[in-house]
Amino acid sequence: PRYLGIMFDFDDIEADVEKKGADAWAESADAAPAVPGGAAFAHRRPGALPIAVGKKVIIRNVPTEPDLDEKIGEIMGFEDGLYSVKVMNMTRSTGGYVPGAAVNTGAHMKKLAADSLELHPDQVEKDRQAAEEGAVVLLGGNEAERAAREALYSLRLDPQHYYDKAVERILNAQHEFAVLDLEPKWYGKDLAPIKRAYRRISVGIHPDKNKHPQAVDCFRKVYGAFETLMDKRQQWRVLFVLDKLKEDEVDLFELEAEEDERFEWWLDANVPEIEKQAAEIEGGEFEEIGEKWISDGTGGNVNDVKWCGMSEGLRLHQQDAAIFIDCRERFEFEIEHIDGAFNIPMREFVDFGLAGVAGDWVKEVLKRKGQPVVIYSEVATPFSRCRAMCRWLLRAGSKSLPPERLRRLRGGMFGWRHKKGKIVLAIKDITPEQKAAMQKATAKQIGALSPKTPAGVNLRVRVNWFQEKCAQVGGSPAAMFNDSSGGIVALLLNKEHIAVVKEAAKSQASLLVHGADVILREQHLVLSVSPSARLERSEREFTFGFAAKNVSEDVYKGDDEE
Repeated sequence: PRYLGIMFDFDDIEADVEKKGADAWAESADAAPAVPGGAAFAHRRPGALPIAVGKKVIIRNVPTEPDLDEKIGEIMGFEDGLYSVKVMNMTRSTGGYVPGAAVNTGAHMKKLAADSLELHPDQVEKDRQAAEEGAVVLLGGNEAERAAREALYSLRLDPQHYYDKAVERILNAQHEFAVLDLEPKWYGKDLAPIKRAYRRISVGIHPDKNKHPQAVDCFRKVYGAFETLMDKRQQWRVLFVLDKLKEDEVDLFELEAEEDERFEWWLDANVPEIEKQAAEIEGGEFEEIGEKWISDGTGGNVNDVKWCGMSEGLRLHQQDAAIFIDCRERFEFEIEHIDGAFNIPMREFVDFGLAGVAGDWVKEVLKRKGQPVVIYSEVATPFSRCRAMCRWLLRAGSKSLPPERLRRLRGGMFGWRHKKGKIVLAIKDITPEQKAAMQKATAKQIGALSPKTPAGVNLRVRVNWFQEKCAQVGGSPAAMFNDSSGGIVALLLNKEHIAVVKEAAKSQASLLVHGADVILREQHLVLSVSPSARLERSEREFTFGFAAKNVSEDVYKGDDEE
């Protein structure tokens, strides 16, 4: 409970201290006045308890007495909606002085409204420490609700208390930066703080742990803020609206009409669907590969590729005025896809190049030159497969595919399904269990392997080298398996596997690996190809020419498995 209190109970204290509470929220000029967030303003919320006697406050915005602005006071009482405040630092010019505790009359005693008071940062910190020691501070709700919550939290060790306060903070947040408890500034050069904030906050409001009735809605809101801020254009848009852009950041992007239609798919998604897309954003392995090795100046800039709103996509599809490309895995495409779409699995494009995925879609792209090419994945997150597909297509079609011809379908397959667009379904229904089995059977990427990877992993690899006595695995037979995302040392445990791999290594041929295990050997990640695993030659040869990272070089210590 103490740890949770630190994480969720007073998450916004530092921001309040830094800003002194006055600018905790940016409100639009025509919006109804809203209560700022943070513990310093809790007394202003509807139904909240008044500030307790003896608390230290800052006085601000008293229209009739501007000299009181920024003065420090102590709460002496509360009656008829007004606080009796002893002003602690009045000057003699105003007829007052620094009074002693017993002097509670005179010019330094003021009657002030709640809107002119906020808790002093020192008081907020003092209250935080008291809360960590078990004191319960109840905020918001009517008297009946407060009584019920007081009974619920009478046990000081109840972690739900802190979970509830985390939910309360997030639901009161007015913009995406506030949801993730981040300072509203440009993070375009380093998105890591956004990732860290999402991981930290999503843990505390995840419905598996947090039993608050609005935990699911809260989880959706947190993910929505995460996805929005991970998209640099959308992050810029939010800062533009909040008027938080620096002079050299104002011209990074332009507001466009297409921004008016933002399909916020996460509002209708369940928790597993959101988690899946969050993992895809955090991974972003295709984006990293493309940024390093594909964007070499040849072809258009992927940042110039615009979104296609869902209503516009439906219109283009109905009029047969666009080419639709599905960049998900083949099994996902077979389960359901947009009617008439072509399937180009992003991983196959990366591994085998344009020649490895060329088909009828190439003819259509060349023949229908006046039509846009709309690319979609499951939901089209900022770093989803469809963005990577745009990068690869721009590089492959440097002369025939300018960025203005490509579009990313906002909302992806999820949004298309939600908007009841025309879909081709599998002949028979696929149960969630069957879909999970298909997902597991799909080849994983080496770059995504970790000690937590379940046993029985499938891979599609190129054999880089083979050694009869490999020093990295104690002198046992081993090989280096590579795909476009990384390389890993593979420990070979029977003669049949050794023979297959040894032959493939002569020409750096491709193999399909079924049922291997990821293990730690002397703190290094190794692929164990046990006798129960299966190896087979693949006719499709890898075409990538860039050097992927060797995940077996990473050192794992203790419980460090990330």
